[in-house]
Amino acid sequence: MSGRPDLAAARLNSERADVHIKSVRADGLPSIFASADANRTYYDPSTYAKYGDSWAIRIGLNIPIFRVFETRYSVEKAKDE
Repeated sequence: MSGRPDLAAARLNSERADVHIKSVRADGLPSIFASADANRTYYDPSTYAKYGDSWAIRIGLNIPIFRVFETRYSVEKAKDE
């Protein structure tokens, strides 16, 4: 392929298009997310305790229910491009 830069460019464009289609398709899939938080609050004056600790953990699932048709059309558009 070193002798045919036009074929190398065409192959690269094809690979980019495949990656773009996969990316658009993945946008419509469910996703899982998680986050954590820790906090310490100091009290002044310390009537009952010098400080208080709080922790939070969040785990969620994002399901794009209302984006089904948008994702389908976006994938078709990416394939056409």
